[in-house]
Amino acid sequence: MSSAEVKRRHLLPANERLKNFTLPGELEIVVVDTGTSTGLAADLAAMSIACGVMPVPGSAMRGVSGDDVCLIAVDSGGKAVATASSYMSNHPHSPHTTDAFWGMLATREDWRGKGIALALGAHSIVWMWENLGARSFNTGLTADNTASIELCAKSGVIPSEWTFIGCVDPDVFGSSSITR
Repeated sequence: MSSAEVKRRHLLPANERLKNFTLPGELEIVVVDTGTSTGLAADLAAMSIACGVMPVPGSAMRGVSGDDVCLIAVDSGGKAVATASSYMSNHPHSPHTTDAFWGMLATREDWRGKGIALALGAHSIVWMWENLGARSFNTGLTADNTASIELCAKSGVIPSEWTFIGCVDPDVFGSSSITR
């Protein structure tokens, strides 16, 4: 099997999602970077928090390290409507160097049910594959979050036996949850 065949097969769920989806006309997808306004970055963080999703850390949100992407769908007024992000999650010399963490999908309440975050999630998978060489994706979900598990499966991110462990400082993070 050629590498092109492997790529096509692996990205099929994400590509299928994009092939069959049209973003509502007034929305635009923005790649967040160092030139993104502070106001839009703050709006993105506030929208994520309102959705119960931990906002992407500022340096990752803005692509400072160069191994990540944060996408936002913005409305005609420049307000964040939905988001999805992904970042390379292992040291460059690790045997898992091409693994990427994926997720942080959130959609503003008045825009839910239109598949926007799912499309952004698919875009972030394709972006990471094409631009950073990501070859597998993982995310963090609690076992009882069936809606998110089903959403992930639609983009090809499916349950496995792998366990992801993260450490956080409770003085900084408080009682918040990394995942839901």
